[in-house]
Amino acid sequence: KSWLAQYFTPNRTPPPTLHCSTMARRGLIAFAAARLLAAGSCSDSDVVSMLQHEVKAAEPEMEVAMENWLGQYYRLLRTKQDPVLTSCCALAKRAEISPFFTWGKATEAEMNWWNEVDCNAAVGADEPEHPKGVPNCESMSMLTNLVP
Repeated sequence: KSWLAQYFTPNRTPPPTLHCSTMARRGLIAFAAARLLAAGSCSDSDVVSMLQHEVKAAEPEMEVAMENWLGQYYRLLRTKQDPVLTSCCALAKRAEISPFFTWGKATEAEMNWWNEVDCNAAVGADEPEHPKGVPNCESMSMLTNLVP
């Protein structure tokens, strides 16, 4: 069977996107080769350079689209941050607070604010029996560091 008959029979699902991209690239190469061979006056190096140009022109589309998508996603994450979490994480870092373990260098006013706002829940330290630091702050900083 030809490749066309293999993929376009009535009971068969369409090929995956990556395969479609490969098929499109092959089509571009075949079209470029046919166009250059039909001209007849081209040298072999012209044919090779035209084929290389056609192949390179189609490759980065997926990479560029993925970079754009990731950039928009991280930008969205950065703008949707929780202001309470941001404030609690900043205080925990500055005053070296480790919930249910130590107040670090926090003043009395900072300790009261921490409890009023319920920073323990915001930073992910919700189990007094098992102090684990500030896990939500660590994951937030990891994501925001990825944003350009």
